[in-house]
Amino acid sequence: MRIRSAFPDFRNALDLIVAEGDIAVSYGRNVGTNTGEFIGMPPTGKTIDILSVGMLRFRDGRAIERWGFSDSLSMMQQLGLVG
Repeated sequence: MRIRSAFPDFRNALDLIVAEGDIAVSYGRNVGTNTGEFIGMPPTGKTIDILSVGMLRFRDGRAIERWGFSDSLSMMQQLGLVG
């Protein structure tokens, strides 16, 4: 997994999970320190703390689909890769 190579201490701390029917939605933060190469850029040594939202759809007790997003612009700003 690319994110684990770039952020070995990566964690996705979930603040809220809501489920109804076959859908579960999570809200949380992606946190980690950039100590490995990321998208072709050398490590910055900086820590990120960005918003993350995910959705899972279940069938027969198994996750069969996943959608999600995180605040990539904030991540790039926190790493000092964009102004």
